[in-house]
Amino acid sequence: MTYLISPAEPTALKIERDPLVKQLQAQWQPIEIRPIDQLQRAYSLEWTIFINQRRLEGLLERNGQSIVLDGQLPDCAQFALWLRALIDPQYQLFFYDQGYSADIELREGITATEIIHRFSQWQTNEFPVFQLPCSPSKDTRPPARPPQFQLPSVFAR
Repeated sequence: MTYLISPAEPTALKIERDPLVKQLQAQWQPIEIRPIDQLQRAYSLEWTIFINQRRLEGLLERNGQSIVLDGQLPDCAQFALWLRALIDPQYQLFFYDQGYSADIELREGITATEIIHRFSQWQTNEFPVFQLPCSPSKDTRPPARPPQFQLPSVFAR
């Protein structure tokens, strides 16, 4: 699943590519890092790490305002907490899914369990199950029959 980390609105925050590469290399091993130098691309960096033997892919948006993660929710939550610790607390960051169906502020002291619970709660409890106010009436008519088709008399025997 795809998750994002960013401020709610544009800010002065700029996650710089080279310092992020150094932090990624120091924290996550093994890691594959691929700089993206084509200016027309929306992202300046992509990486792949493994958490608990599961693949987590990440992208740094070129403007330095957001990170895109593709992986399992617990791994993305763990990465989000690590990133939150690197960024100045003056910047309010949010963790949300690609469909914007749930989000949570990455406030000081938040835990991976809280993040996971927020998204698990959405998956099971936020959308009510709608029921009809009464059961549909039974149709007592006989099943519809196809209309009788008569061939023109030229073809009739």
